Amino acid sequence: MGNVSRRLLLSFCLLANGAIAAAESLVQEVPRCVADTTGLSGVERRLLALPADSWLALPGTAFRKFCEANAVPALEANGGCRMAIEAWSGGVFDDDRRQMLVMGGGHMDYWGNEVYGFSLANGRWRIVRPASRVAAGTLPSEPMPDGAPVSRHTYDSLAYMRHLGQVFLFGGAIAPNGYSENTTWWFDPASARWQAKATAPRSGVGHYYMATAYDPQTQQVYIRNERGFYAYDPASDRWSWPLVDFSVRPYYPRQQTNHYRRAVVMPEARLFVALGGVLANPAAPDVFIYDLERKRDVTPDYPMRGDLSVIATQGVGMDVDTASGALVAWAGGAPAIMDPQSWTWRRGSARGAPPKAVGNGTYGRFRYIPYLNVFILVNKPEEDVHFYKPTAGCGPAAPTDARRREPDAGTTLSR
Repeated sequence: MGNVSRRLLLSFCLLANGAIAAAESLVQEVPRCVADTTGLSGVERRLLALPADSWLALPGTAFRKFCEANAVPALEANGGCRMAIEAWSGGVFDDDRRQMLVMGGGHMDYWGNEVYGFSLANGRWRIVRPASRVAAGTLPSEPMPDGAPVSRHTYDSLAYMRHLGQVFLFGGAIAPNGYSENTTWWFDPASARWQAKATAPRSGVGHYYMATAYDPQTQQVYIRNERGFYAYDPASDRWSWPLVDFSVRPYYPRQQTNHYRRAVVMPEARLFVALGGVLANPAAPDVFIYDLERKRDVTPDYPMRGDLSVIATQGVGMDVDTASGALVAWAGGAPAIMDPQSWTWRRGSARGAPPKAVGNGTYGRFRYIPYLNVFILVNKPEEDVHFYKPTAGCGPAAPTDARRREPDAGTTLSR
């Protein structure tokens, strides 16, 4: 008997016992696949209808056109707002408001700390939070006068904490000096407010080269960087530091690497997987796998096979296809798809895909959207937003209220 049938049977039993209110509450909480397109936008319907192993570009959605139309000259630094993508910048998908969030810049590349959102409700970019202002004759510093974090290379330092509806941010190369800070930040997309949280212990070399992933079961955020593997608990606002130390043997020196990497949590397998770059002596993809249940490094237990060229790329984009359990990685052209049973990588279709990734990495700007069973890709600033459909049909169950929530008003550019 399927989940829906079991729910209906339980609801009938509750009704028979006179528990009408309880039954109605139970039925309202039943997640359902979005084969029912009620409340979805035209963009979302197009994405649902895509055939398997196919790409779609939405015309008129290039990021650069929008950001330059809203540029603040005092924040341009050496590169301008396009560096919110090009300067080692990541992204995160806001499930509740159906939007891809992008923030970046940092160092001397770009000083704007605005948060951009690409909404699936209307297929448009908007400014979720405007940039903090810099007074004439001054440089940006942490925190900014309005209490927001300073602009930075975000790498893979962003995660969406679903149970809180908040974005996690940590580390990165900040404007204007390229140093990193130890402050943990939360961003609320609903109110467009930043909040400074716990200060993490110092690593001795700064906080760069992060691979970050949120685990919905423990409701914690896990990070692998060049020095170790750490956990952040938002409930207590505390860090566990470190769970694995890469500065000691047997990890040192081979796995203490300055690689631009990306991480995900495989929810069914209960594994944290970080990858990107190539280890030396002998040459092999830089992969780290941690068992969140057994609380130990299990990398040797999961040898990867097949076409490993994509996962060996620094700054690779990657996410979990939760409909199939597969990992899907992208670094230009055809995506790489990993079978979660055999851990073998193969290539998907390159037809319609951007041929090359932006120079300094993709990171979290390639994200899986479960309710649509599709990946979103924000690549080069002058390119349209792309989508990749791994398999046909709708995705796994998704709460109805999350599907229908409209993004808040903001600055937009019509397609």
